[in-house]
Formats: sequence, C-alpha cells, structure tokens
Amino acid sequence: MEEVPHSPLSAQTLQALWHEQAQDEAIPRWSELNEYGEIVLLPSPSLWHQRWCSQLAIQVLSQLGGEAVLHVGVLTCTAGIRLADVVWMPSDRWVEVLRTDYGEISAPELIIEVLMPEDNVDAVAHRVEAYLASGTQEVIVVDEHGVMKYHHSDGTTLTSIFGLQLSGPVSSPSLPAQAERDV
Repeated sequence: MEEVPHSPLSAQTLQALWHEQAQDEAIPRWSELNEYGEIVLLPSPSLWHQRWCSQLAIQVLSQLGGEAVLHVGVLTCTAGIRLADVVWMPSDRWVEVLRTDYGEISAPELIIEVLMPEDNVDAVAHRVEAYLASGTQEVIVVDEHGVMKYHHSDGTTLTSIFGLQLSGPVSSPSLPAQAERDV
C-alpha cells in the first residue's frame, strides 16, 4: 500500500501524474487528483446533469463569446486537479491549452459546477475556494433546484460579475422534473 504524502504535491508533480493517469486505460475517465496526488473517482454524470452543463455552456457562449468546454481538468493551488463541469475562457487563452495533449488548465476566467445529489457540501466549498485561490474570477454553483450562486474573491452574490443571465433547461412536458432528473 502506497503511503499518502503529508503535504500537498507541487503543480508540476500533479501535472505529471495527470498526464500519466490520462494514458492509463485502467483509470476511469471520471476521476480527479486531490492535492496529495490521490485519484478521486467521480460518479458518471446523469443525463440530467449533462443536459444542465450543455445548456449552461451554450448560454455562456452566446453571452460572452470565447469558448466553453465541458468536463475539463483544472489545476488548483490547494485542491489538486479537479474536473470542472463547464469552463469558459476567451478564445485566445485556449491556444496555450490546446498545445498540451491532456489539457489541464490553470485559472480559467469562469467555472460552472452543477451539483449532483451525492455532492458533499464541504467538498464543494473546498473546490470553489481552490478555484478562486488559483485565479478563477467567478465560480457559479448550481444546486439541484436550479438556484445559482456566484462566487468571487469578494464573496458570494446572486449576480454574475460577467453580467450573465443564465437559466436551466426547460423540463420536458411529458416527464415530471424529478423523473427527468433520474433518467
């Protein structure tokens, strides 16, 4: 059994482990690395979750331009490399990211996290704090009821510093909202 490091790993070591993990077919695609380099397995997102993320990315693109990508590894200074649901940056910032094969990025301007029922409140808070401490300007957290909170270095508000006006996907008239989410 490997011994767990007592202090967080450097950004370079985490990136090397991330690149190694990306090449290992035995490691599930839905995983992250915590600040100690341990693999954190994530549940595969539901159709409901993926739909939320896609709809939010489309709205961000239509309002801000640039590029939005789903499920991108984000290097943080205090929480390892975390798989963000939606990441937005201006187009010119993506040029540097696309030069690497595994595409983890540092300090995107905007991150959106869509919570799933099994998400731990403390873990989400740790992730948000890590994104902001690493230079992300805004982290939007969407709860399972569609309530959005906008986190910035100044605190949490109900409005975006980017002026975004976001809404969730419209529920299907043939399925109740809860049944649709459980698909």
